[in-house]
Amino acid sequence: MNRFSFNQTRKIRKQLLQVNCGKDHIYIKGNNNVIISVPHGVSQTRLGKHKVAELGTIPMGIIVADNTNSHLIVKTKNNFDDANFDKDCFYREDLKQIIKDNNIKYLIDFHGLARWRSMDVNLGTHLENNVAINKPLFDKLCDRLNQNFVVEIDKPFMASYTTISGYFSKELSMWTIQIEINSGITNDPKNIEKFNLLANTLIDWINNDIVA
Repeated sequence: MNRFSFNQTRKIRKQLLQVNCGKDHIYIKGNNNVIISVPHGVSQTRLGKHKVAELGTIPMGIIVADNTNSHLIVKTKNNFDDANFDKDCFYREDLKQIIKDNNIKYLIDFHGLARWRSMDVNLGTHLENNVAINKPLFDKLCDRLNQNFVVEIDKPFMASYTTISGYFSKELSMWTIQIEINSGITNDPKNIEKFNLLANTLIDWINNDIVA
């Protein structure tokens, strides 16, 4: 089981952003057919309105990708856009080409929930449209998460066609999931054990249920 301290998770995010300062986003190549997407690890601008960064999604995305050999794409600069809302942006353009070039079949898109939300994890499936290609895989994810976390499906966010998950599911006929994680898990040092448990649950799911 992988274990990280809260300071280590913060260092992971800081180092990634420092090394890639000035870039719209970065891509790290994996060697399977899964890509991890982190579009909101930095602040965004949606319809002219500033939205804060979902800080903990970057270390979660990096840790999961590193331990599953998955591909990884991370937004690293706010260019007055929102990759999870704007159909035309550099992030989505590059993501589409990466998926095609690497025969990627599964897209996992990480987001952050406000800590006042009642659930630990919200799985966005667009009423199961985004996971219909392989419903048993989604069921296995739910089974794993439900053992230790409070999980809601499509509440409060359902990953409709305007989102990365909904868009690529429809556009490329692929399996996608939007995973919203309560920021109380990712941003509070008191909950680092829960962070580690969630990271390892997702790692085991990818390694054993997707790419095994």
